[in-house]
Amino acid sequence: MQDLLEIVRADFAKNHIGREYDLHVAEQGFTDYARLGLPFVVSGLVIIFVTPKTDGVVEFHCMNKGDGKDLSAAVIGFLKDAAAAYETAVTYYDNPRVSNLMKFSQVPVTVTKIDAGLDKTYEARFTLRS
Repeated sequence: MQDLLEIVRADFAKNHIGREYDLHVAEQGFTDYARLGLPFVVSGLVIIFVTPKTDGVVEFHCMNKGDGKDLSAAVIGFLKDAAAAYETAVTYYDNPRVSNLMKFSQVPVTVTKIDAGLDKTYEARFTLRS
């Protein structure tokens, strides 16, 4: 669990400083999430939180202790595995640099600027099966 909390801490420091919550809240949120048995995947330095939706869609969100290459590799692996159960994967984010990583996804992706609030400036929708 300590290794996973290190990922949470690193991601918080890179992406969540100045939010309405602090590091303790982020750590406790992850600990509670894991204790409840809610789904997540760990790939190297990345935690991917998984939320099945309806109609063959899975939503996912990442916490990353590494760099863009670590994030890309983790997402590629997740998308390949998710294709067995889902037709579409979707994620939301604010950082426009993440859009540049989409070219490495190895599956068709549509990025849309949706401006739907905090952590939802962009939507990336991956077509896992045709």
